[in-house]
Formats: sequence, structure tokens, C-alpha cells
Amino acid sequence: MVHDSTLKLLNSNFGGADWKSVHATASTASDFPPAPEKLTYLHKDGALQSAIRIGRRMITRSHEDYPGFAVLNTVLGGYFGSRLMSNIREDKGYTYGIGSANVSLERAGYFFISTEVGADVTVSALEEIYKEM
Repeated sequence: MVHDSTLKLLNSNFGGADWKSVHATASTASDFPPAPEKLTYLHKDGALQSAIRIGRRMITRSHEDYPGFAVLNTVLGGYFGSRLMSNIREDKGYTYGIGSANVSLERAGYFFISTEVGADVTVSALEEIYKEM
């Protein structure tokens, strides 16, 4: 809920749009189905790098396993000393940075791993990422 004082401030600075406080409802909440494809690879001749994105639908904050998964994500890829960073960046030298995150929406969530690696080590990097998972 937005306070009346904030609405007055918005109206005075952004010109009479008559801002109103609106609550999201179930009909406007985000929800999405799983993607039908398991792997998409787009080859570009002469590319120096590959962008790797691995993801899937995941639990939301309201799920009983969320606290445990949050800890797991932190260890896997949620901070600079994570397993992914230690292996893919520090040990193998495939990337400058790699990380993972769990995003919790109102009715759905998703987990992803993201990095960019040299095109010549794409397959090796993917193998190491799956080993860590």
C-alpha cells in the first residue's frame, strides 16, 4: 500500500496523473510454464565467447525447502568464493565470473547459472558446471 503523502508527492511532481495505490491480485500475478526445450545452442562462426545460461523452474520463498535451497545456492554459486567460481574461474580459468541465483516470484520461481566463457572451452565449462551441480 502506498501512503497518501507519497501519492500527493507523485501527483505534484509528475503532473496530475491522479496516481492510485493498487494491490496485485491473483489474476495479475506472474506464473509461467516450463520451457519445452532442454538445450538450445546457437553457433556463430568466429565468436570468441559463449554465453552459458542454465535454468529451470524452482520453488518459491513460501516452500518449506527454500531456506535449505538458499544455502545450497550460496555454496554453489551465490558468492565470490562459491564452488562454481572456485572451479570454473580460479582452477580452470574459463571465465572472469560465474554465479547462480534463485528468483522467487509470487506463484513461481526459477533457478539459473550464468557465465560467459571462451568459445574454445564451452563444452569443457559445461561439463564442469554439471559436475558441480
